[in-house]
Amino acid sequence: MKKHILIRKNSYFDSVELMRISGILRKDEGVEDAQLIMGSDANKQFLIDMGLNEQDFSDATSLDLIIYFELVDSLSTEVILEKFDEILSLKDSGISDEYSPRSIEGALKIYSDINFILISLPGEHASWEAKNALREGKNVMIFSDNVTISEEIEIKKLALEKGLMVMGPDCGTSIINEIPLGFANKVRKGKIGLISASGTGLQAVTCEIHNLGEGISQAIGIGGRDLSSEVGGITMKTAITALINDPETEVIVLISKPPAPEVAEDIMNMLKESEMPFVLYFIHSNLKSDNNNVFIAKNLSHTAGLAVELLKGNRDKKDLETFNLQFEEFDIPELKTGKFIRGLYTGGTLADEAIVNLEKSGNKVYSNIHYKPEYKLENPLNSKDNTIIDLGDDFFTRGRPHPMIDPESRIEKLEQELTDPETGVILLDIVLGSGSHEDMAGALLPVLKKEKGEKIILAYVLGTDLDFQDKNMQVSKLRDVGVHIFESHISMIYFANEILKGKK
Repeated sequence: MKKHILIRKNSYFDSVELMRISGILRKDEGVEDAQLIMGSDANKQFLIDMGLNEQDFSDATSLDLIIYFELVDSLSTEVILEKFDEILSLKDSGISDEYSPRSIEGALKIYSDINFILISLPGEHASWEAKNALREGKNVMIFSDNVTISEEIEIKKLALEKGLMVMGPDCGTSIINEIPLGFANKVRKGKIGLISASGTGLQAVTCEIHNLGEGISQAIGIGGRDLSSEVGGITMKTAITALINDPETEVIVLISKPPAPEVAEDIMNMLKESEMPFVLYFIHSNLKSDNNNVFIAKNLSHTAGLAVELLKGNRDKKDLETFNLQFEEFDIPELKTGKFIRGLYTGGTLADEAIVNLEKSGNKVYSNIHYKPEYKLENPLNSKDNTIIDLGDDFFTRGRPHPMIDPESRIEKLEQELTDPETGVILLDIVLGSGSHEDMAGALLPVLKKEKGEKIILAYVLGTDLDFQDKNMQVSKLRDVGVHIFESHISMIYFANEILKGKK
């Protein structure tokens, strides 16, 4: 094998697009590896960690494209570069000849009445452009990660001064005025507003609200650090005020990992001043509420169910404290091989929820994202006892597309678990919606059709009947190869627990 590194100066490409093209090129015969990444410091460190010579790309900047190929001796870089340019030309052939602005200033000359700007740039440039947008009086969603916390604070304080909102950084999911942004699902318009520091959590709850027959007014992502003591919940507080004053919102849902104690106190005091009913789901938190208008949810499905009940006018706190959605009823199959659960997740919040609820049933669980250090896997490639893997974690996505976009990393782990004699039950999340793979079930079929050795495979399909992937078709493909399908994630976890109980 020969390794090749080339640099194209001043050739900026969106990281998601580069990951997609890298995945296509890696499938070519004779291509052992292909990495197309911008020359940011984080990306260059990734190449150094791969064992490449820093001198070969040290001069690259975040506006330069680094092209790395590992090829069989008979294949030349020219052939691969031609394929790369061909893929780009096919993409460009569908683009209108109309002028496409290359800056916020240029865009505002054409679209002067817009009030919302989405930013997806390398982190070191995202904060600069966000401040430009705020100075122009525009609300901002920052899809980019690698924005420092000091920059996040500066951006959000500027927004606060100007009466604007900053969603993010690292905000992967929102639904604004019925438009899904980032990884989001198509749901009906309704009267439940959501504010979330969790992308997949927001997707799960909006979908379950839709599937229960209700709809969404707005779904606002805020970024995972907003409720930290440093940031102080600036965006969540701004979003709460906005939804309280929104005539189309009648119930508000808040989703997050545990906030800093002082931030949680600020938010609870803020909610106390409103008559609007609130549902709170703070993962791993033991938060309690004596506010008559604040209801604490137990899981993602419970969050959606409480919001729908409140919208229907049920305000009986005692009744709602014991309320829960019914688990889906299935015959519990006998565990005939292996003895452990292995979860291969693309959504971090779902993986978190699986860990928490499996542990509540007395199971020891290991994970690459475990909140207890003693149960964190040293090597996420090697499962241990009951294991829940978040394939969207940085370990799996450095230089590769997110597994919601490209199933390659999950297919590799799935093949590994199917041949592991200790694996008894495999858990999968199939996340539909904008940004996600066009046919995740179809992509997984070749490996799922292989001999499973009587292993039991469970899948939670996160989506709605309005998503472009055709939820019914996704479900049908999985059922045809013997996968058990669930409409709620907590039902799948309950079912997996019952299977393990039968083994004991």
